[in-house]
Amino acid sequence: MSEVTGSPQAEVSVGEGFYERKATGLVRSISLKSGIYFNVITVGVMWSVFALTQIAGGFAGANPLITAILAVVLSIFPVLLYGLWTATVPRSGGDYVWIGRTFHPWLGLAANVNATIWYTLGNGLLAFLLAQEALPTFFGILSTVFNSTMFATWATDVASPGWSFGIGLAVLIACALLTQFVSMRQSMKVVFGFFLVTSLGLLICIFVLLFSSHSSFEHAVSSAGGSYQGVINAARAAGNQVGGSINIWECVLAIPPLYLALAYTVGAAYTGGELRRPQVTGIVAPLVAMLLVGVMIIIAFALIGSVIGFDFVRAATLLLGEENAAYPFSQSGFFFFVTTLTSSSPVLIAIAIAFLAAPISTILATVLFATRNLFAWSFDRMLPAPVSQVNPRTGTPVVAPVIVTIVSAIYLAFLAWGSPTFSEALGAIILGTTLSFIVTALAGIVFPWRRKDMYEAAGMRRTIGGIPAISVIAVAALVVYGIMFYSLLSQDALGSNTSSSIGAMIIVVVLSAILYPLAYFANRSRGVDVSLVGRELPPE
Repeated sequence: MSEVTGSPQAEVSVGEGFYERKATGLVRSISLKSGIYFNVITVGVMWSVFALTQIAGGFAGANPLITAILAVVLSIFPVLLYGLWTATVPRSGGDYVWIGRTFHPWLGLAANVNATIWYTLGNGLLAFLLAQEALPTFFGILSTVFNSTMFATWATDVASPGWSFGIGLAVLIACALLTQFVSMRQSMKVVFGFFLVTSLGLLICIFVLLFSSHSSFEHAVSSAGGSYQGVINAARAAGNQVGGSINIWECVLAIPPLYLALAYTVGAAYTGGELRRPQVTGIVAPLVAMLLVGVMIIIAFALIGSVIGFDFVRAATLLLGEENAAYPFSQSGFFFFVTTLTSSSPVLIAIAIAFLAAPISTILATVLFATRNLFAWSFDRMLPAPVSQVNPRTGTPVVAPVIVTIVSAIYLAFLAWGSPTFSEALGAIILGTTLSFIVTALAGIVFPWRRKDMYEAAGMRRTIGGIPAISVIAVAALVVYGIMFYSLLSQDALGSNTSSSIGAMIIVVVLSAILYPLAYFANRSRGVDVSLVGRELPPE
């Protein structure tokens, strides 16, 4: 890569005429280290290994370890694309600003609203999974460590609809209050705490597996009332393919659950107006975060394959889904649960705490960046002005967190008393957000030529073989997004190609496209032309 010096960013027309406020009121308080922590908890290190059972259970020819390695390699391009965009145009709202200034404010708003709705719904899903997965695992581990039937009972009782909604709502409200009344600088300290707890939990899992053996796991299965080989045989007897040759294309098609964990380590891009040294932090922070998560996932999957065996993971997952009596465990046999079966050490409590903290940390990160999107829309007059109101003491949005929390809580209620499956809900979120990512990549390809003034003024005119680096990386990212989108639409195991998932995606796209015309005509009645926002960058 070569770099050509450019004009200072201040030469771009900013805030001349359209914007009443010459500054957003937000503060550049996210350092490089904070950006790394922020991007890591955006997906949650602990939750990323949920992909293990989805890959093993849904793709007979996919090896989870090979899939993990491929996912890390392919995720470099989407992550680097968002990093280059952030370094070039560091503004709150991320792809809302990038797409809107490249093509048209309408498309930018629609793409970003679409992604933000799905991010916000994702928070509702995480809040729901607190009581469905995190707390049962927490109490299940305590039951193992202390040999307590009370904790085992709690692990079951807490998953009821009422508890699921109540616990999830409390966490959503707590995260909203934190983002409203605590400065971003202080929030980054909380983010760092979550990063340490969740990363330590996965590292402990890795060390537990390092000092475990295959025979110890077989003994654990026997203690649970089952048989290691019996589980595999029962899955085969039920007509399932367990074992056999590895198909590389199936490994690629199985990537989306891990793509969620890796390519989504770009949450800080939406807070671009609050990044210190965005030309460094914008690129380095998401790449380091993705590689950190990716390396831990690869190591964890390698150890699972050695100690437990992917054939057993696949067989157990299939038996659980079929409600087959041969399934030996009392709860879902995902990564953290089966890891704890090989040990009864009190150190497992740290895993339980980390697993409980993981969804909370991701909810907090999502509120932090989703509110910045709403802030950016309001600052451009796409939403009422109060939405961009900033607390003068903390420099944080006041109204936006309330809106995000209400939407998440509504979806949480739907999940608690409805009947969607985890894979279907998660698959719809990945499918919906990928649609916006595709538009971001298209904008990245043409930005240096379509908005030459902004590109040259940004001081980030890096090239690869004489072609703007952002365009080259955008092409590569578009290929990755295309593969993921195809997989999500074609693979039943991912749960995103159901009529309800596709219908939900269409509804969200339509709702996202409506907002701009509403804002346009509402502002036009007051003599304001919101299409002018496409001509300039918003103030910092």
